[in-house]
Amino acid sequence: MAVISSHALDAVRGGHAGGLEVVLRRILPSGEAVTLFRTVTDEGGRLSETVSVAAGHREAEYELAFATAAFLARQGPIPDAPSVMRALVVRFAMPDPDARYHFPISITPASCSVLAIAPGL
Repeated sequence: MAVISSHALDAVRGGHAGGLEVVLRRILPSGEAVTLFRTVTDEGGRLSETVSVAAGHREAEYELAFATAAFLARQGPIPDAPSVMRALVVRFAMPDPDARYHFPISITPASCSVLAIAPGL
């Protein structure tokens, strides 16, 4: 089983992004998306989910989507910082079905960053 993990930070407030909704989808050749899991980060802004990667899906594209707009809206407005970020979406492959794929992220109303840590790094 592959492991998808993340640590999400609220860079404006200087804390963890707990309660951030995260969805993993496999993108089919037709463009259709199949949801593999839907969860939220824990109070420390972390998630760790196992995913079965079938032999026929090792070259598939996957999409990890973080619902940043909903999270930031729940935190309350920040003066002079309108929220323009709707979601952070990362597309990637999982060629090793038993590896850990880690995506630490940092979010603000106007920007985001992600560092993908792939197996072997």
